[in-house]
Amino acid sequence: MTVDVTVTDLSAHDEDAGLAERWCQGHASQAFAMDRAPLFRFGLARLSPDRWVLVTVFHHAIVDGWSMGVVWRELQELYNTRRRGTADRIPLPTVQFMDCARVEHELDGERRAELERFWRTELDGVPLRLDLPYDRPRPTTLSGRGALHTWVIDGDTPRRLPDTATCLGATPYTVLAAAFATWAAGLCAEPADVVLAASSANRMRRERSDVIGLLGDAVLLRARLGEAETFADLVTQLSATLFTALDLPGTAAHRRGRAPLARDRERAVPHRAVHRGHHTAAHPRPGVGDGRGARPAHAGGGAQRAVRGASARGAGHHRHPRVLHGPVRRTTVEAWGRIFTSLLEEVIKDPGRLLRSLFRPAPEEPKE
Repeated sequence: MTVDVTVTDLSAHDEDAGLAERWCQGHASQAFAMDRAPLFRFGLARLSPDRWVLVTVFHHAIVDGWSMGVVWRELQELYNTRRRGTADRIPLPTVQFMDCARVEHELDGERRAELERFWRTELDGVPLRLDLPYDRPRPTTLSGRGALHTWVIDGDTPRRLPDTATCLGATPYTVLAAAFATWAAGLCAEPADVVLAASSANRMRRERSDVIGLLGDAVLLRARLGEAETFADLVTQLSATLFTALDLPGTAAHRRGRAPLARDRERAVPHRAVHRGHHTAAHPRPGVGDGRGARPAHAGGGAQRAVRGASARGAGHHRHPRVLHGPVRRTTVEAWGRIFTSLLEEVIKDPGRLLRSLFRPAPEEPKE
């Protein structure tokens, strides 16, 4: 396939510091026509004789976060090859996206039944909706209106997180997931089990590491808070749940229809019951990332955008799970963020804390 790259000369406006970013945003905000290929585009802008910006825009239907790392790595290799004046070629991967899709679609009936039993048992009796203290009535349908808030945790807590995880025999991601589940349950009037959607690159097999495509899965993790006495117990429980799910091929309960439960998922676990924690990784890595040192580059409208040279957050920051607010006010989101920060600080210092002592209801505020 021939790829067209539009070239724009912005050098006459080099005094405008925000022009390049606006140009990138303009490329990323253009919608794709889903019935016409390709579902990606490239743009190149000249800022000065020796400064250029390359923007790539991919529809999320054809790539995931891991894929973007592969794309940028290969672009860098091709760029360096051209600068050296050599004719090196990037070898084709031994496995293509269609090979991966074919394996999942060809699961036999017995295996599908086994996986379905696993997920029905794992999610049996899970609450359909967390009873969060909203400021306004929850809308019956998703409108997409609202604002996106990000809560940043800095200081000593992010730096101590890996050490705490090591002491617990877990990953930083699992510790954060346990903290998120404890925090979410504590906001409710009656704390109950919480289901998290954990992002997985779905490339546990080495031959999949260079595959570009939408392979990423949302693996459902049930945090059984009633069965854990301490926070450390919950971390151990979630670790076992996570790796059990990742070790079962074909178990991903995501929205694209490949999973055994896809046709029954809305009935078994409605979308509103799934509460998603967010993590990013500066570079793709096998399994589940630890979320440190990252600044996601993305755009709305189902597109993923990556700008060469995008800066990364320092390792001393950690992102609180992002909150799209509609039924809650900004002040409520900030109050919830402070509760999460305090909880995380406590469990990092003493993971043996009794779980019930960590349930912190949100402070009462006047309703609108």
